[in-house]
Order: sequence, then structure tokens, then C-alpha cells
Amino acid sequence: MIGPGGKVIKKITEETGCQIDIEDTGEIRIAAVNMEGSKRAEEIIRNITEDPEIGRTYQGKVRSVVNFGAFVEIVPGRDGLLHVSEIDWGRTEKVEDVLNVGDLVMVKVVDVDRDGKIRLSRRALLPQPEGYVASGAGGGGGDRERRGGSGGGGRDRDRGPRRR
Repeated sequence: MIGPGGKVIKKITEETGCQIDIEDTGEIRIAAVNMEGSKRAEEIIRNITEDPEIGRTYQGKVRSVVNFGAFVEIVPGRDGLLHVSEIDWGRTEKVEDVLNVGDLVMVKVVDVDRDGKIRLSRRALLPQPEGYVASGAGGGGGDRERRGGSGGGGRDRDRGPRRR
């Protein structure tokens, strides 16, 4: 909760204008001039101290963009992967066409694996387009139909006699 050098607490106090004290017992006290700051500080602290819950929605900040998606910080110090296929209902060619580092994005936690890795979805929060049909529906098989061809998986069988 405190972070290295009190970094997490300092960030919360700067963002909310509250004073935060953490007792040795683990009790956290929030002192605020206004109710909005107090509520925001409490929300941030609750998010930090509880485990991400499958099905819960968070407003996260894009920390990095990679060719297969984006890493989104949903609470301070906790990132999840927003896979490119979970950004929108349609195909997203380039993640940067939709998301950039620093963007705030609403995401839903769709899975947390045994190692604590968090999978996120933005698409789950968007209305499904009318008449939407998932690509690959209808048994197309994608690129598997193009692989191999005749001759057993694309291997060259005409290399000459085998050595035994």
C-alpha cells in the first residue's frame, strides 16, 4: 500500500488533497477538507488493497502499447493485458489507431489466472453492433486451410534416398 519511499501514498495525497495515515495495525485514516477528495482517496485505497475481481469494471490508464494489445493499469501498481481482440467488436489492425499511452479507458476484468495475470476487455463494455457476425464463424478454419497443402504438411519429400 505504501510503495517504495511512500510513492503510492504521496500520489494519492497529491491527487485527492487528503492526508493519509497508516497505523502499524494496518488501519488507514483519511483526513480531507472536502467529501469528494475523501471518497476518491477511499476508492483508490480500496482498489489497491483488494484483488481485481472478474466481472468488475475499472477506468484504467494505458501504460504501454504492443502489437498484440495494450497494458492497462487498473489500480496503482496493477496492470492487465487488453488483447487486441478485446479492444472493439470489429478487427483492430493497429492498437495505436484506438489507444495510446496515457489514454484513460474503461475495461472489464474477464480473467485472472493462477499467476495473477489479469485479462481485460473493452469490447465487453461496448454494445454489440446490430447484425454482428464474428469472423471465423461458419467453420472457415482460417489459415489452417492454407497450410500444408498436398504432400503432408509442406515438407519436401523429394530429397533423395534416405540414409539409415
